[in-house]
Amino acid sequence: MLLRTVVEEHFFMDELKKLKTKYPRIYDVKDAVSWELSKRPDVGLLLPSETSYRVFNTFSVGDSPTFTVLYKYDEKNDVNNIYLLGIRPINNESYE
Repeated sequence: MLLRTVVEEHFFMDELKKLKTKYPRIYDVKDAVSWELSKRPDVGLLLPSETSYRVFNTFSVGDSPTFTVLYKYDEKNDVNNIYLLGIRPINNESYE
């Protein structure tokens, strides 16, 4: 099984820091998403307007809501890397 490198972009990391105040286990969510995408990068929903951008939705666990993660995976030009670009709670709650 090929495991890809997961690159956490600056905006993604900034979003995690903001989410940490409301969701103390957000880094556990990030680790689970990273692990899943490193194994199966095509699991997310492909955005129709962009061929290498995808959206992955997590499962809600305990008090933690479902999160939507925007990521980039270019299976033609960069098969070894996945770029995490953004993360938001799916309920659109403000977390700042």
